[in-house]
Amino acid sequence: MRVIAGSARRMVLKSLDGTDTRPTLDRYKETLFNTIQTYVPDSFFIDVCAGTGAIGIEALSRGADRAVFIENNRKAISVIEENLQRTHLADRAEVLTADAVTGLMQTEKKGPADVIYIDPPYNTGNEGWVYNDNVNDPRIRKWLGQVVGKEGEDLSRHDKWLCMMYPRLRLLQKLLAEDGVIFISIDDAEYSGSKLVGEDTLIVVEASNETELDYLDALGFNIIKTKEYRTNKHVFIMKG
Repeated sequence: MRVIAGSARRMVLKSLDGTDTRPTLDRYKETLFNTIQTYVPDSFFIDVCAGTGAIGIEALSRGADRAVFIENNRKAISVIEENLQRTHLADRAEVLTADAVTGLMQTEKKGPADVIYIDPPYNTGNEGWVYNDNVNDPRIRKWLGQVVGKEGEDLSRHDKWLCMMYPRLRLLQKLLAEDGVIFISIDDAEYSGSKLVGEDTLIVVEASNETELDYLDALGFNIIKTKEYRTNKHVFIMKG
């Protein structure tokens, strides 16, 4: 895994073994930044569920003014900090050890964001899993009540991550600058929350090459770009 372009071009990044984070392949990162490059220079960039920090570091290398990395896995935090030192980008970065929602609430005080990127890990939602939204924290309970009302009182179902999708997106939108953008990376099994996505959100879908996505039009999505590889593809979609 390496930095594709910019001041840290070709520098090798340390990776993290296991499924606690969703790895960002170089080919995906290159396709992503070819799509979002116009938003990156001089931006305030937030990398949510940052993993190794590869996306936020790529943004800094390509000219982002500053970046916040939000990650709750302590091993991943160490990797992000090491990668920032390797690439000499640490002076423009802040790393927060927090779940996504708590980290975003902390980031709200740092000014409007130009770009927010979120790539949730595979194992999400349930208490005791690799990743969860700390939904029983009193601060989260209070915040949920303000955003979603009584529906936020019962988050005991197994699909907690999807229960949190709406308030999470509301918080993301609140953090955005007036002309800011949100990018979300999901796979083709994670459409359940897609109806909640606004028109200013670009979704990157990872799917096998055999997967038919003709139904996207019926869901109100336009395909912006498709990048195919040997066995899988990345499809960039937005609300029509």
